[in-house]
Amino acid sequence: MLGDTIAAVCTAPGVGAVAIVRVSGPAALSIADSLVRGPGRRPSAWPTHTVRHRRLTSEDGALLDDCLVVVFRQPHSYTGEDVVEFQCHGGFVTPRRVLAAVLERGARSALPGEFTQRAFANGRIGLAEAEAVCDLIRARTEAAQRSAVAQRDGALRNAVGEVRDLLLNALARVEVAIDYADEGHALDTASLAERIASARSYLDRLLALGERGRMLQEGARVAIVGRPNVGKSSLFNALLRSDRAIVTDVSGTTRDTLAETVELDGVPVTLVDTAGLRETEEAVERIGIERAREEARCADAVLVVLDASSGVTEADRHVVDATCARPMVLAVNKVDLTGAADGDRVAASVRSAWPAASVVLVSATTGAGLQCLATELARVLHVVGVPAEEDVFVSRARHLSALRAARGSVVRAAALCGIETEDVVASELRLALEHLGEITGESLTEDLIDRIFRDFCVGK
Repeated sequence: MLGDTIAAVCTAPGVGAVAIVRVSGPAALSIADSLVRGPGRRPSAWPTHTVRHRRLTSEDGALLDDCLVVVFRQPHSYTGEDVVEFQCHGGFVTPRRVLAAVLERGARSALPGEFTQRAFANGRIGLAEAEAVCDLIRARTEAAQRSAVAQRDGALRNAVGEVRDLLLNALARVEVAIDYADEGHALDTASLAERIASARSYLDRLLALGERGRMLQEGARVAIVGRPNVGKSSLFNALLRSDRAIVTDVSGTTRDTLAETVELDGVPVTLVDTAGLRETEEAVERIGIERAREEARCADAVLVVLDASSGVTEADRHVVDATCARPMVLAVNKVDLTGAADGDRVAASVRSAWPAASVVLVSATTGAGLQCLATELARVLHVVGVPAEEDVFVSRARHLSALRAARGSVVRAAALCGIETEDVVASELRLALEHLGEITGESLTEDLIDRIFRDFCVGK
């Protein structure tokens, strides 16, 4: 299918000033020639990276639009093929008419991610960089955007390349020992173990940053739980700085989950307000309570809200015990209703009951302690701190899986050094290299590569 000429609107649909229709493939320039009217040379005679203002007409001579026509000649284009972009007026109708005229002249509609897939196939970018293009489009915070830009510029490929170099060097030493065993060439196991250890250390670092990378792209989920009337919805609104949840003095006001996203230390965090946990016979409330428990089971962290004015109750103990399997922060709310000494006493009793838990005194009404609460949530989610420039955040589950598999082979190779034959060690090293090749695209089947690009949007 690389011989086809493909086309798509590569800007988001809807009302806007400008829309771009992109055409890539061997017939891109001739299609542009047939659409462009007016004086001067046709696009096929333009040098690469040329922009001209031209009028476009349909086959029957009707004016489609006056627009900017941009020519990129192979191999100096995004896809590595001849590419023409029509930067026309936006809206729903004009881009669709321009695309229809392009398709009438022999192009076909591009599949999701097909432009980027061609860039990969033509050697313009690696697979990790191609996937970073998708991550860049979907980034929801500045930190996620910076991470995607770094990966698009080759940060992950370079990191994987360093590990590969260490493993290739180790493998070469093993293979020399195998090939020249008859000549008395002995394997220096100490030197080999040192190189394998360096590769393992590098893999450990990449994997350690993996959870942060996943959260940068996918975000984290925090369930706010507690017994009724402890101020869960008020705290939810306070963290959002918006009256999103209904707040009343009536017990059991919240019947269902309510989710909104905020940015916490560069990570998009979805806060989920839930129904108060208690025993009830009311059918609708029971459904809400079960959903609250499910949210607590699945969340990346749980924010348990307690009431400073009433102290720790038996119901609070049941809530904490039911959610302690997840990373947890205990927010002692309504400190504005108690004196400083009473608040400290309640906090001390909470810390005494759950010594390993993180405890923060807050007031959803006055805002006291909210910044400390946000900082503590960031710490529990392991998203504290601005990343160093050299940090490479592995954000995709596919990449993390390949790194874990590579690390497993490296660990086995290290354990086998000096115990098993060189052939066995070499086999594990080759397997580790194969897993790393899955990230860069060197070890993947064409079918799996197609599946990766299907996650992209049309036009990219």
